[in-house]
Amino acid sequence: MANKFVYKIVMSAAIFAVLAAAPFTSVAAGTGTSQSLAGEWLFQLDRDRVGINQRWFDRDLQDRIALPGTTDLAQKGDRNGTREAKRLSRRFIYTGAAWYQRTVEIPSDWKGKRITLTMERTKPSHVWLDGRDLGSQDSLTTPHVYDCGPAAPGHHRLTIQVDNQNLPPVGNPHQVSDETQTNWNGIIGRIELKATDSVWLGAVWAFPDLEKKAIRIRASLGNLTGTAAEGTLTIRAVSRNSPKEHRPAPITVSFTGVKADQWLEATLPLGEDARTWDEFSPTLYHLEVTVQGKTGNTVFRDVRTVETGLRSFIAKGTQFQINGRTVFLRGKLDCCIFPLTGIPPMDKEGWLKVMRISKSYGINLYRFHSWCPPEAAFAAADELGIYVQSELPNWKSFGSDDHDRYMMWEGKRLLDSFGNHPSFVMLSLGNEILEGRQEMAATVAAFRAYDPRHLYAQGSNNFYGKLPQAPGDDYWTTMRTWPGDADGQVRGSFAHVDLPVGPLQTGPANTMGDFSKAIAGVTIPVIGHEIGQYQTFPDLREIPKYTGVLEARNFELIRERLRSRGMLDQADEFMRASGKLSALCYRADMEMAFRTRGFGGFQLLDLQDFPGQGTALVGILNAFMESKGMITPEAWRESCSDSVTLVRFPRYTWTTAQSFTGTVELAHYAAAAVPQAIAVWTLRDAAGATLATGKLDPVKVPQGSLTRLGVINIPLAQIKAPAKVELEVRVEAAQSVNHYPLWIYPAGISTAPPAGVTVARHLDSATLAALEEGATVVLVIDVQTVDDSVSVPGFFTPDFWCWSMFHNPPGTMGLLMDPKHPALSGFPTDFHSDWQWFDIVMASRPVILDSLPAGSRPIVQVIDNFDRCHRLGLVSEFTYGKGRLLLVASDLIKIADKPAAQQLLARLLAYAGSKDFKPALPLPDEIATSLAHRNKDH
Repeated sequence: MANKFVYKIVMSAAIFAVLAAAPFTSVAAGTGTSQSLAGEWLFQLDRDRVGINQRWFDRDLQDRIALPGTTDLAQKGDRNGTREAKRLSRRFIYTGAAWYQRTVEIPSDWKGKRITLTMERTKPSHVWLDGRDLGSQDSLTTPHVYDCGPAAPGHHRLTIQVDNQNLPPVGNPHQVSDETQTNWNGIIGRIELKATDSVWLGAVWAFPDLEKKAIRIRASLGNLTGTAAEGTLTIRAVSRNSPKEHRPAPITVSFTGVKADQWLEATLPLGEDARTWDEFSPTLYHLEVTVQGKTGNTVFRDVRTVETGLRSFIAKGTQFQINGRTVFLRGKLDCCIFPLTGIPPMDKEGWLKVMRISKSYGINLYRFHSWCPPEAAFAAADELGIYVQSELPNWKSFGSDDHDRYMMWEGKRLLDSFGNHPSFVMLSLGNEILEGRQEMAATVAAFRAYDPRHLYAQGSNNFYGKLPQAPGDDYWTTMRTWPGDADGQVRGSFAHVDLPVGPLQTGPANTMGDFSKAIAGVTIPVIGHEIGQYQTFPDLREIPKYTGVLEARNFELIRERLRSRGMLDQADEFMRASGKLSALCYRADMEMAFRTRGFGGFQLLDLQDFPGQGTALVGILNAFMESKGMITPEAWRESCSDSVTLVRFPRYTWTTAQSFTGTVELAHYAAAAVPQAIAVWTLRDAAGATLATGKLDPVKVPQGSLTRLGVINIPLAQIKAPAKVELEVRVEAAQSVNHYPLWIYPAGISTAPPAGVTVARHLDSATLAALEEGATVVLVIDVQTVDDSVSVPGFFTPDFWCWSMFHNPPGTMGLLMDPKHPALSGFPTDFHSDWQWFDIVMASRPVILDSLPAGSRPIVQVIDNFDRCHRLGLVSEFTYGKGRLLLVASDLIKIADKPAAQQLLARLLAYAGSKDFKPALPLPDEIATSLAHRNKDH
């Protein structure tokens, strides 16, 4: 039986007219017929902007182009001869007005129909049909839909001007930035004409009600007849993406007296067996909304389909909840990095591909940095159970009328177009906005009133964390919760322009830290903003992969720079070694977040490389979302999953006189509680043999909690040292495991030099004279006596983001060495930095060895950034006169109380006194003179 139905007028006619211009792309084409306009179009560039005055819409254009597409893809515009040093280079560039034209045919059965033109994504556009001006639109994120007005059956000339120069006032967001997406010109996605009856469905909004297990529908009814319409609205639903199909009973409601610009409302009960949507079970409901009836003697019918999900995503205290479960957000940024096309995929399969890769690394959130993706991205996230934070296309401060007005309209168009998607859970006003807090608060309040289905924030990392929590925000994405204080930090690393640097950069190297002090007193969820940014050396083997609209000329310049420095043969090793260090730092950063009780989550920058803004290769995946061989998805998920086993311990380096002690915790955000969590631990040697094992008492672990499981205590006296060992802790009931490296050294090791070996602290005249006469000298540099003219500071973590953008001192990217070199015998190490090197590196001043011949390598080399590209030595060997010199650029004597430093010093001294110490390369005079000069000055 039809229900009594009441329509409501909720918008003024003026607001409805503006918003109706944005299509509701969560809605597929209904019973109205459509005509794709994909194919060949006439085309012409308008470099001098004369097209409108010369009425190009009244004549045939002179060139041709394929649409959907861009001028870059079609190689229109200017061949780019510039070698961009700090980002990828576009092969072809065009900025300005471009014209697109084709003949369209209106079929005879469209006579009297309402006809619209839809362009799914473009730049500011202007449209003419047979010379008749249909107006202009400027949305950067939502489809442009034009009412074609009366159009008789037959052939018509359709002309479109697209202008990528006169953009709205948005700053330089990734929506239009040449750093990633490129400021393309063209039309991408769906381009189509559609015909409907003169009464039709406009917007269809679906409001899930988890408590009532129902979906409320609001549908706008357009009416061009001038006569009130009467009829019925029918809603049908079927579940999708679920193990078992669910079909709730359809409903039909009646209405009368509806003219234009009015909303109809109805509620569809889903029943007791309703399915919910979340990351664990992303069930969707496919809704078919049908309106039919008559106006006078004219019959009308229209159908729209909507996909939505039954879910409730809220902020509760300092954490998020999905359908009553606590959520820990494990996010990645999406900065629209698609280097083959310069544009995002417009099909769901394209987004499913990249999102499945991200999900394999434990990601459950996509933050779209200063841009909004197309419909297909939301649809893919819906299907995979990935949460989405979109942003307005904005990297500019609020406070100017034109900007704020545009952001209000663009935000509402964005909500209209994509708001039905259950994956769309959060909206931010943009990235790192620095002015206009009052205006931003008003905008957030307006959006929340307009569409309460999402959480809202004034921006991501606004004011660089220099202002407190913003009133009215639902969540807070920031790098610190108060300025200038390490206790306010909510990530492990920082650029030196944002001092102080982070806890992973300053140390000590341990697993004790968390962000509990930073979120104390905060009343909403805090998300760590753009955590990581640990740069890796470029993989120059990627250069041939750039076969599309962008070329890696920045990589080519780096290759030339390496060749000129005589280190091109090391490029692959630099990439692998810096990548291994980057991966272990990312893991440590993520685990700090998981160790924070009541934390909201983090957003990585990034899982993939960012090839712009100076060439910031901060990903464990390359720009094509391919693995760089740094870490497997399985190993990454140990520190990035819905359940993470954690062990807190005060150091990575131990001696046989100590007992290892570590507190085991489980950060558990999986679908259900664990009634009995039993942590089983195993200590293994480098060959995988078990050295010790045990298990902790069972503990009940609630869903959405950080729970202490107990303490591991392992006496280390029985370990054959020195050794690298691995601690594995597994909680089978939570399907969670983690691994931690530990280094065990002999207690009380002697650092007395062997016979015939002299230890020096300065390369002074006496030391040089002894070398001239044939002495064997181990020079353990007093780092206070050398400066930037001959060395760079020691730093463990890789350069933050990239040297060319921030010039963070020292800008280095970790160590490279041969673990089998006899100098490192008895000092267990891999070919790259690991935590046992932390104290050694932080007490160092790697020496600049640029004058060495091409192909020469220090025993322990420090990888420099690829802009400066020094050859740097931490441990190097030379001849000088008749003597032999082992140059150690870390003050191991000053930090001899550190077990790893003591062990390394002892082994280097032993190496200097051994038959293996046979340096072949003379110490260059300029290095000797420079070091001696600096020592004299001090």
